[in-house]
Amino acid sequence: MIVKGYIQSTLDDMESLYNCHYSLKKDIYYSKLALIELCGWIEESFDSIIKLSIRNKLKSSSYKKYMKDTIKGTYGFQYNAHFRKMLIVAIGICEAEKLERKIDKSGKIQLLTSTLATLKEIRNENAHSFIKGTTTTIQTPSITKAQFLRIYPIIKELEREIRG
Repeated sequence: MIVKGYIQSTLDDMESLYNCHYSLKKDIYYSKLALIELCGWIEESFDSIIKLSIRNKLKSSSYKKYMKDTIKGTYGFQYNAHFRKMLIVAIGICEAEKLERKIDKSGKIQLLTSTLATLKEIRNENAHSFIKGTTTTIQTPSITKAQFLRIYPIIKELEREIRG
């Protein structure tokens, strides 16, 4: 089950600490941590949805292992490159298409996909750089939190539909 409380609390904490403005360096730490935490939460949420989709459906240990390895071997949180691929393996391409069509009536999949792409770009910039003591362009925790609040209902809807 996808839980909002822990990530919401973490993002709230990062936002509060950032807003205290102890130093530019600490502001960067809090910004990076908020971003990394959200991306990790998304990845774990996607894994949780996939596990839910196959729960009590696979009987053979070899297929269970195959799905476990598929989930474990998927690193990332992009919709098409990571989640959709796992979803198709888990429930089949026809069922995945039905699910997306049902949810995407008001452009929700596109919103999720574009928000995840933005997060990935910012996350990669932050994950592959270090703080040099100079002014760095950062995404504040409040922006990261706003992105979370934008995608949470869509991820939750995916979970509800899979749960049936």
